[in-house]
Amino acid sequence: MQDIKIFINKLDNIFLEDNLASLNDLGSKIVGCTIAAEGIEPLFVKYPILEEIAELGASLETEKDVEHQQAIFVLIKEKIDKLKDLN
Repeated sequence: MQDIKIFINKLDNIFLEDNLASLNDLGSKIVGCTIAAEGIEPLFVKYPILEEIAELGASLETEKDVEHQQAIFVLIKEKIDKLKDLN
């Protein structure tokens, strides 16, 4: 099983990227580092908030309304902070 700290670092690094064209791109990157990551299922069980972040990332990836995108973005950031507090 992969370490949760690896995924926290990956999520933090996504927010530091300067090549994201939109919040949809951010959502896509979050999906790539969570839902699409090999071996993440045990971490979803141990850290349900990580699965919530992944699902919000999937929503952000497809959301077209800018206000909804911004609200999802805020929720993702808050959940990542909570995940950090758990570790």
